[in-house]
Amino acid sequence: HGFFAQFCVVLNQLQYAEIHKLSPYVFIGKHNEKHGDNAYYDKKAGYNIWEYFFLPVASSKPPRYKKHDKTLSWNEERKLHTSPDAVKSYYYGNSFDGNSNKKRFKSNKYDEGFYYHHRRKANRILRDYVRVKDEVWSKVLEYVREKFRDRKAIGVHMRGTDKIASAGGGKIVPPSTYASYISAFLTTYPNSVVFIATESNQLLESIKIFLKSFEPDRIISRMTLRSNSTFKRQGKILEQNIFLDKKHGRGYKKGLDVLMDALILSRCEYLIHGASSVSEAAIWFNLNLHNRSVHVQYDEDSRQVPEWYAESKHT
Repeated sequence: HGFFAQFCVVLNQLQYAEIHKLSPYVFIGKHNEKHGDNAYYDKKAGYNIWEYFFLPVASSKPPRYKKHDKTLSWNEERKLHTSPDAVKSYYYGNSFDGNSNKKRFKSNKYDEGFYYHHRRKANRILRDYVRVKDEVWSKVLEYVREKFRDRKAIGVHMRGTDKIASAGGGKIVPPSTYASYISAFLTTYPNSVVFIATESNQLLESIKIFLKSFEPDRIISRMTLRSNSTFKRQGKILEQNIFLDKKHGRGYKKGLDVLMDALILSRCEYLIHGASSVSEAAIWFNLNLHNRSVHVQYDEDSRQVPEWYAESKHT
């Protein structure tokens, strides 16, 4: 699983601990019962991936291997993750309101009520338990100061590489879709920038071509580890997601890259994104983005329409 897919699992288990009056301790180790070695594990950084980037969720570490300890099997974890009460990043599993998430997915419409429910719940759990380490936040704030320079910023997250439609996240959204929103924002606000986060080299290079008429210093993206290999799926050659590429990059760096991207996105004034746990995490960290974002995964007639975008269509 990707970084924020695992993060979402943590949020749901924290909620489980609350409901069952358990004292939580988050441990994400080297090996996963179902998926093998964790791509973010880095021996040099320590044995608990969670504590590479976050403080412990409880004030003290509980004694291990006690009879009263409660750990979930993979099947229990999966059942919890898809339950009606679970935080979800997009349409999958069982829904909180009795409506079918499969039907939501097939309709390809943005359901504001669905997303607000999950974003608000995730934000509450996050505020109660999750504390990003100071050394990570300081890097984020330094980057925002240096690159944004007090200019309005629109954040864009483009999920590519191994994105699987059947998992509920939909198909890869083409760069032209993002570009129309970015161009409208940068044109409406001359003193503004766009911050682009993506794990795909192909998407990043493509979006830069669409935006070549704007000054280069207004198009911002971090120098992160990105896809540099390919794989075949159903006869198509696709970019490999960098976190799955065991030959390139340390686990710690891969985790830090995606966490910093999400946190920087959370500092933007607006957010344009497809279906992804990364972009949802940005909104979990800053719930104000719920009404200041456009989910381009879904049909255009169902999306939220920012005023600056609507005005651009009539000029």
